[in-house]
Amino acid sequence: MRIADNKEGLTLLMKLGSLAVHADEYLFSGQSAPEDVIAIRGLLDEPEVRDCLAQLAALSLLPVRRDGVSYPPVIVDLEAERG
Repeated sequence: MRIADNKEGLTLLMKLGSLAVHADEYLFSGQSAPEDVIAIRGLLDEPEVRDCLAQLAALSLLPVRRDGVSYPPVIVDLEAERG
């Protein structure tokens, strides 16, 4: 199946792809920026992404987090965190 043929899930796939690119850039590019962290956190907090993670976790299709937090994790408010 081609990704473009799945219009219904295309938005979710775009968000997951963006998340992967930002994580890759943050971890491996040597040029990571605070904007990468903001983008990653924002994408993880998207309702569509949170719902996807929750469904995958319910089916035991995600790795278990080392800190024991269940999916979808609660994303810390970035504005409050900055103080």
